[in-house]
Amino acid sequence: MKISAPFRCFQAMAKASGFASIGYVVDYTFQLVDMFWLAKLGPAVPTALTIISVYLFFSLALNEIVGSGSVSVISQTIGSRDVTAARRKILQVLQLKLGFALGLMVPLFVIFINLDAVLVGKNIDVQTHVWAYAGVIWASLIVIPVYTTLLTVMRSANLGGMATTISLVALVANFGITPLLVFGWLGAPELGVAGGAMGAVIAQLITLGLSVICLNRYRPDLLPGVMRLPKPDWKLHRKIIDIGWPVGFTLLIFQVEAIILVACINSYPLAQSDGFGVGLRLIAAIFSINVGVAVGAGVITGNYIGGGNAGPLKKATVMFMAGVALVSAVIALSAEYWTRILVSQFVQDPVAISFATTFLQFALVANIAFACSHVLIGVFEGRGTTKPILMSMVASFVLIEFPLLLWLNHILPFQPEPLWMSMIAAYIAGFSSLGLYFWRQGYPV
Repeated sequence: MKISAPFRCFQAMAKASGFASIGYVVDYTFQLVDMFWLAKLGPAVPTALTIISVYLFFSLALNEIVGSGSVSVISQTIGSRDVTAARRKILQVLQLKLGFALGLMVPLFVIFINLDAVLVGKNIDVQTHVWAYAGVIWASLIVIPVYTTLLTVMRSANLGGMATTISLVALVANFGITPLLVFGWLGAPELGVAGGAMGAVIAQLITLGLSVICLNRYRPDLLPGVMRLPKPDWKLHRKIIDIGWPVGFTLLIFQVEAIILVACINSYPLAQSDGFGVGLRLIAAIFSINVGVAVGAGVITGNYIGGGNAGPLKKATVMFMAGVALVSAVIALSAEYWTRILVSQFVQDPVAISFATTFLQFALVANIAFACSHVLIGVFEGRGTTKPILMSMVASFVLIEFPLLLWLNHILPFQPEPLWMSMIAAYIAGFSSLGLYFWRQGYPV
């Protein structure tokens, strides 16, 4: 039986997104490993980790100003089978990302941490933990942009399974290394909260090293063979930034949402704040699946366009989006049966468990629309047309959710459910506006 071209494209999207989602979940699981071990150090640690995560991921969102554009450039060039051009562009992407990391991401993170210490009142134990963790985790802002580029190359070159295996190996290493450094087991230095950050950075370096080894073995033709950075290709850099800045600003909007929520919940009792910290990290793990969905859809879209075969993409996108919606709905509908059990692995306080469980159940409903949005985000990235992403998210978050959050927190203090409902409304609005653009414009390439 002959398989139709759209269905083959759908299968390719599902396969690429599956591998990418596993990889991104595993990468994000570094944060859950931290929470799992560090929460055992006592109260205030989950709240401190939540504060750090908000500023860390806000800074990492800047990586997507070049990261999103690099997915389109790399996948389309590899899809065209021009190896020389692909190798040159990969090296230029690495150069651009390192420039962003050293010149913008790390300094911005340092500024945020210091401003937070001065301007935001908090428990002294929380602030101590923030300083300890931030003093190490800043190095991730340099390592992550490099290894994510190499993983994008591997996924574009049909090595997605190997990329996922590398992430799994790094996760196992992280889970083993972190408690040694946190508690000083087996003669290791007892670093406390800083040990959690150190374990994450070591695992990220392992990911980077294994990515280089894998590409050198299976696709050495794509691995840049020079040690010194070439002369910058400003035209290519501008193209990458032009594609990526709407997505980067969109991710900044998502992080502003998290900052507003954290600011609202920080006024709650410490047990509820700790519970929210656990819930936020857990839902971020679910959201990282969406990033994998976007990357998979973007890579396949770029491959097809680069190969001059864009015809099947529209139907395949709709099919893939329907599948993602179904899986997300199953996860949300089953949340009542597993969220409390999951949360209780990280905290034992009944108030914290209850608060985190309720937040997760609301957030998983919102994730149905959010996951579908990421299918379209990936498709627009692969096409190199990303401004609709920014416009839809500005409309739904900046104009709808942010004012709602601030207003509801003011008139209904210590009542979190209205905050969660506004989050659902924003995600539905974002998907609706993005889907409307896709539907009205068809699939121009």
